[in-house]
Amino acid sequence: MKNRAIVFLFAFVAMVAMAKDIPQESGVFVRKMFSQDKSIDSIRNVVVINSSPLSEKNWRIDTVKVSIKTLKGDVKKFKMNIFTNGVYFTSMMFNIDGSRVEQNVKRDMKGVYDEASLVFKSSYEKQKKIVIFSDPQCPNCIDTVATIIKNIIADGRSSIYYYSLPLEKIHSNSKNISMVLATSFLLHPSERASTLIKLYSSREFLSPLTYSLDAIIEKFNSIVGEDASVTKSDVLKFGKKELNREVEISDKLSVVGTPTVFVDGLMQ
Repeated sequence: MKNRAIVFLFAFVAMVAMAKDIPQESGVFVRKMFSQDKSIDSIRNVVVINSSPLSEKNWRIDTVKVSIKTLKGDVKKFKMNIFTNGVYFTSMMFNIDGSRVEQNVKRDMKGVYDEASLVFKSSYEKQKKIVIFSDPQCPNCIDTVATIIKNIIADGRSSIYYYSLPLEKIHSNSKNISMVLATSFLLHPSERASTLIKLYSSREFLSPLTYSLDAIIEKFNSIVGEDASVTKSDVLKFGKKELNREVEISDKLSVVGTPTVFVDGLMQ
């Protein structure tokens, strides 16, 4: 019990430190917004985890993590972006030409170009660096990610980095699939491009049914083949830690949906 109390104390101190470092007005706005939803039993947690300045004077983009409990008893966790100047708040903001404001925000890519997430390394001297965030159960991702990777590799002038971002609120299997994929990435780095192309060319995981981790591993191995396969013990040992590393990068760059692609630090 004493150890649990110490862990809780550290978590509380960390949360207070975060609140001091990052403005929390957007969190207050989001909490008020969800308090009007009659399908929600309780709002468990709302915290602004990242804040980036915009080119528009005094405006910024805040990434907010939300945890709610529905009247049915389901706990939902998700992220959302809020644009604010401290007075006005909105979840969408556009330029006069119709493009999204966040596309003009040059992100700090320190730690993003990580060898652990490198899918393809270009030898081109003036190469671009492309970062893909994707949910392996997302229909739009399944239709596009394999094609994007194949075309970039064929062109040869850009390096590719991949990060899973499971949208658990929408896709029931996405977290477990992402942990399996992250484990395969760690254990079979030379097979990463092939693994992604095979996985995203398959439609095996589009089913709305919820599968056990054992069933997901079996399906995954049948799709990617022996050279990129994993065992349950591998996933339990490495999967959660590796996926957490990937999700932390999505938090850093204020990514809340998939597929999301960055080219040299700019969202496309």
